[in-house]
Amino acid sequence: IKKETLLKRSIRLAVIAAILGFLVVGIFTFIINRDFWKANVYREKLEKEKAYSDSLLKSREQLIATVSHDLRTPLNTISGYTNIIEENDHGTVNKKHIDQIKSATTYVNNLVNDLLDFSQLEAGKMVVKKSTFKVNDLISETANSIAAQYTAKDIDLILHLDESLEHPIVSDAFRLRQIITNLLGNAYKFTDKGSITLTGNIIEKQKIKYLFLKISDTGIGISKEKQKLIFKEFTQAENDTDKKYGGYGLGLTITKKLTELLGGTISLDSNINKGSTFTLKIPIVYGEKSSVETKIALKPDRLKIIVFDDDASFLKLIGEMLKSAGIEVLLFTDFNAFQPDSDFKFNMILTDIEMPTVSGYDIVDQLKSGTFKHYENQPILAMTGRRDLTVDHFIEKGFTGLIRK
Repeated sequence: IKKETLLKRSIRLAVIAAILGFLVVGIFTFIINRDFWKANVYREKLEKEKAYSDSLLKSREQLIATVSHDLRTPLNTISGYTNIIEENDHGTVNKKHIDQIKSATTYVNNLVNDLLDFSQLEAGKMVVKKSTFKVNDLISETANSIAAQYTAKDIDLILHLDESLEHPIVSDAFRLRQIITNLLGNAYKFTDKGSITLTGNIIEKQKIKYLFLKISDTGIGISKEKQKLIFKEFTQAENDTDKKYGGYGLGLTITKKLTELLGGTISLDSNINKGSTFTLKIPIVYGEKSSVETKIALKPDRLKIIVFDDDASFLKLIGEMLKSAGIEVLLFTDFNAFQPDSDFKFNMILTDIEMPTVSGYDIVDQLKSGTFKHYENQPILAMTGRRDLTVDHFIEKGFTGLIRK
């Protein structure tokens, strides 16, 4: 009897243990499945959020590119007509108005360019285009060009360029010029009097050559706590800076990103009311000789040019500018109006790229197809407001060269 009682008790305990075991397994299985389900839900949400974020970034990039392109052409039209008026009207009152128009146009045009550059840098789509050039010439030309814009200020521009800069180097000349332009422009903007000093030389560390530049000014300076914010987009050192000195807080951000794109570094040392010093260090290699741009040598009095552009205002402006230079011109808003058997003898073609009916690329293809008897391999220059397309791109497409709008 005792054995039976013990056996029954053991069986009962075993059953209870089994039931508890099943319950524990069931609970853990439920928890694991719930966590797995939650993880899947969270992953799907994250993937959707990432896709949405990527979509927003792409849309922003496309919007900025489209707006930049659509703004640049009318801005250039305004700027062009302003220059024509300035050349033909010498009245003092009108001169002031014209200067204000030019200043406003330049500001908006710079903003458009900076927004486009910032968008490309953020998206990682800006490509380094290396060439061989003399950096001392580039620095001198850029510095003198910037100084000419601030002749009203009592500021001395001092250049200390080492002999090592006379050796041709290989880098992106356009982006390097942009970096120097931004830093010098920034120095002039925040300096009312005194001096701006640009020091440059080539240094070598661990068998790597670096372009070393220092740009110092005697301007308003930046407080230590604000210096860490100076390279952040749409940020200025002080809240009232943009009101007093102008600007939109993108120049130094772009400068830093361009410097890093070239593999370099940029640093800042500044003190309030004493001035600022920006230091650049960019890796370079020596080149054999400077690249020489191909120029088309044609006498203006013999030139006959055909221009294609769907923007009637810009087309008219181009026509007036060419005619004022003594050039005979034929204007078309649509390539379909251009007759294959036309008797108009011409030396060159200028064409916009993005047009609704026939694009600039199509124009090149059709002209070179042999259908147009009066086309005898004359130069075809592309005109575009896009800055992401290089000269090499257009040459590969059959163009002779590029004119930036």
